[in-house]
Parts: sequence; C-alpha cells; structure tokens
Amino acid sequence: MTDGMLERNAEELDLPALIAATGHLHPREATRDLTDRVLEATGQALTDDATLLVLDWHAEHGRGRHTHAGTPA
Repeated sequence: MTDGMLERNAEELDLPALIAATGHLHPREATRDLTDRVLEATGQALTDDATLLVLDWHAEHGRGRHTHAGTPA
C-alpha cells in the first residue's frame, strides 16, 4: 500500500486487523474489500491518489481455491 492509502483521514482504520480478516478471501475480493474500507473511513474523499497491491501466495499446493461465487480461482 502506498501512503495514499494510509492517509490521515483513515487513521481509525485498523489495517493489520483488516488484512487478517480478509485473508480467506480471493485476492480480487480482498482488494475490493480493503479499498472499500479505506473509502468508508475517509468519507469517500481521498486527498491523494492511492495504489493497492495484493499478492496471492499459494503456500499449500494441491488444494483447490474458489471465489464466494464458486468460480475457480
């Protein structure tokens, strides 16, 4: 995340807790949720541009992954 995502208007956002809470989501869904939460915390008004990078690490091989809609990840 860039400093634009960690802006002063989102001070109340508990980023480590939010990352932990979205750990079970597909990366695409986690990205959407993280972005939505930052926008909610700022009142939908970012004062700077922002970049969010989410990496999907497959530590457990051989296990299928699916989105909440059921499509293969």
